[in-house]
Amino acid sequence: MTARKKARAEAEKRAGGIDPREARRAEDERDRVARLNTFELLERAWHGQAKKDRQWSAGYAEKVIRHLELHVFPWIGHLPVETIKPTELVRCLHRIKERGNLETAQRVREAVQHVYQYSVDTGTLEPARNFVNSRTGGLPRGSTER
Repeated sequence: MTARKKARAEAEKRAGGIDPREARRAEDERDRVARLNTFELLERAWHGQAKKDRQWSAGYAEKVIRHLELHVFPWIGHLPVETIKPTELVRCLHRIKERGNLETAQRVREAVQHVYQYSVDTGTLEPARNFVNSRTGGLPRGSTER
């Protein structure tokens, strides 16, 4: 039964002037790109670039990546950036805040904000889909923000 549905769908595509093989190739390419453009892969690319551009010390660079490895990657690191919902990111930030680490939550939010901007800059994410800003997560102002 399923094979008949697939054959009918393929025939409809051909009738509409669409080459089914080309359509499958395009879909496979979209899937491959989505798997390669996970949040973690993009973050690591941004991190490498930021480390050079901003001349971070080795210790600071390690601290930035470690915060994301602990607090973000386990929950959204495997997801393509364009599929991450704001609520998923907010949950990550609130987990940190609820443990009493407000400053860490703010730093993580800032790093995620940079990753999203990097995704826009590299063409991986449409600008309209960049929802991360300084108010994301509704984190209260810390003692360092005045």
